[in-house]
Amino acid sequence: MATETTLVLFKPDGIQQGLSGVVLDRFLKEGFRIRGL
Repeated sequence: MATETTLVLFKPDGIQQGLSGVVLDRFLKEGFRIRGL
């Protein structure tokens, strides 16, 4: 069984605007698992 890995990178302006939580929430709602930060 093959596993896939997705890398998510946040740009500095997204962090400054406080969007990291919104982005992570979207991934979690789609069923992705966070394995590290």
